[in-house]
Amino acid sequence: MENTKKVAANAATAFNATNEYATLYDLRLSEHFTLRNLALSGAVIRHRIANVPTAEETERLRALCENVLEPLRRRFGVIRVVNGYHSEELCRSAS
Repeated sequence: MENTKKVAANAATAFNATNEYATLYDLRLSEHFTLRNLALSGAVIRHRIANVPTAEETERLRALCENVLEPLRRRFGVIRVVNGYHSEELCRSAS
């Protein structure tokens, strides 16, 4: 498990170093969640896809974080979101 975390962290670091959207992924959507938590995944890193939502989609993600994820976190403690947003490009890469 620890090795998997290290590999994922190294891959994310390598991806961020070359990704022009890296700073955007740090956009805070709520107290405990950023766009990185919802949009950056192994598939995004593997396929080097800019999985970036539109302004309208970002507001919907913000509402999801504030109205669903934050209450869940308060009730159950820290939660890990595996994926919360798929761009059309990411969906195409999966097929």
